[in-house]
Amino acid sequence: MALLVDIEGETGAVAKYHRVIECNMNYFAGVGSIALAGYLTKAARNAGKRPLDARQFPLQGQNFDAFQDAALQAAGMTPVRAAYLFIKNYVPAEGQPPNPFTTATDDL
Repeated sequence: MALLVDIEGETGAVAKYHRVIECNMNYFAGVGSIALAGYLTKAARNAGKRPLDARQFPLQGQNFDAFQDAALQAAGMTPVRAAYLFIKNYVPAEGQPPNPFTTATDDL
């Protein structure tokens, strides 16, 4: 699975294919993060090319709780599927740029 949306990076290259590469949970601290890597295309990713960029999405409070095993099972979700849904609905903190993934389509 991945998210499809064109996002221009700092180099000017446009990543079109975005894949979750990490879901990190710190149960002691009650925080986590999701890492999303952007590739030029799906074909580039499948060919083993390096991503153009990576973004981090923080998990804390209710968002962290939603990634607990019981919550995921109750919702019928896997951690990766939940990560994509979270990213598409992520609301950045005030003063941060808008979320470019709200209009992304799923690549199943």
